[in-house]
Amino acid sequence: MSQYYLVFLLILGLLALIWLINIVNKNISQQVDQQITKIIPIKLIRDKIKIKIKWR
Repeated sequence: MSQYYLVFLLILGLLALIWLINIVNKNISQQVDQQITKIIPIKLIRDKIKIKIKWR
């Protein structure tokens, strides 16, 4: 019974970690978009200059 409990906690922990990584990724993308909006006010040019964030 304790094995199932440990597996359940492991899966729950991994799901929470994935959820937190997604939230951080979205927040960083929003900040980058806001900063680019201040630098480049024209939306068509902003869409052409997409910045990809590489995670290491």
